[in-house]
Amino acid sequence: MNFKQNLQDISRFLIYANNAVFIVVSYIIFKIYTIIIKDEYKIKKIENILWLIWFLSSFLITFFFIYIEVLNNIGTIHDLTKLLDLKFLLNAVIPIITLLLGNIKNGLLEKWNRLSDS
Repeated sequence: MNFKQNLQDISRFLIYANNAVFIVVSYIIFKIYTIIIKDEYKIKKIENILWLIWFLSSFLITFFFIYIEVLNNIGTIHDLTKLLDLKFLLNAVIPIITLLLGNIKNGLLEKWNRLSDS
């Protein structure tokens, strides 16, 4: 491996680590906020916004790195296989599935509450 590749790997690791620290710290702050504030409506709104921010930060960082790698390797046959990379799946597809399952769960709970109230 050459110096440029090592530098790219180190910078990629630092950006991913920074994003992970951001997600963990914001989650801890959110949990402390939920202990202090007992308003369920505010908590639910903030939680939905945080999931969106976490998803977008992970997805955009990963997509940016994949885009740069594809641009650097335009001539190779394996350009689009970067999109199926494990890092891409973990950072982009899993948060999408989590968001969808969370929305489905919230929708089912809301319908159940409406049915039980009537």
